[in-house]
Amino acid sequence: MTHSRQAEQLDRLSAALTDGSDLTAILDVLVDDLTVAVPSFVGLRMTLPVPGGPAVLSTMDHPVVPVVRASLLLRLDGIGVAAAGATVVYYAAVAHAFDDFAGTVRDHFRLPGIVVVDGHLAPDAGTGVALADLSLVDQAVGMLIESGHTRESARDAIAGRAAATGRTLAAAAAEVTDGHFPGAAH
Repeated sequence: MTHSRQAEQLDRLSAALTDGSDLTAILDVLVDDLTVAVPSFVGLRMTLPVPGGPAVLSTMDHPVVPVVRASLLLRLDGIGVAAAGATVVYYAAVAHAFDDFAGTVRDHFRLPGIVVVDGHLAPDAGTGVALADLSLVDQAVGMLIESGHTRESARDAIAGRAAATGRTLAAAAAEVTDGHFPGAAH
């Protein structure tokens, strides 16, 4: 279900957790459960706010994106399981596939705007940072800290380089890890 790069990133994140969680297994179970509940389910996109830009976990970044005719955005901060700005968007191939689920969530939580149905029919790449890119940025920050930067000045240096060159944070971070960034330790 997950791509090898995504699985590798999830394995690294799982290894960093102190509670022994296996994120790949959790994601696989979630997708299996969603497929049972919504047979036309084709994928999801989770966005979590983290320093350096939102981290995005998507099962929709394979080369052939399936036709999406229904979507449901769930605000995770609204149900108390994540920080402000955390969301998950579920996608399905059949129109109105999430209507019943949306009604159940609205009835249970009784919060306005907690779900948005069919507001995200195009599973675009968005402006978030992929897990692999986030890992690269963190590695670059570590290298700059070794060169005498503080965490904040390292992040600022990478963000400044990205802005000055019109490139992404990940591209600027790659300059650090590849040794092509002034002031980076090798």
